[in-house]
Amino acid sequence: ETFVNECDYLAEKAAKNDVWVCSMNEAILYLQEAEKSTLEIKETEKGTEITLLCPLDKEIYDYPLTVDVDGRLYNIMPNESIIL
Repeated sequence: ETFVNECDYLAEKAAKNDVWVCSMNEAILYLQEAEKSTLEIKETEKGTEITLLCPLDKEIYDYPLTVDVDGRLYNIMPNESIIL
């Protein structure tokens, strides 16, 4: 019963995007992507542009990474940018 309660708890958290539930393979790919990626930050006329640069095969490594900017969390896809 405790196991079922824990699974229900995780399912509720996952539905609210409070936790990420994934396979071991997905977790390994995410960690490899995070380790190899870098951020490029530059000021533009529109604001601060943050680009997530990832040299890995984009057909395999396609998870958005969570980036903390001054306490705010942003999900950025590999080799894409956001403007703040």
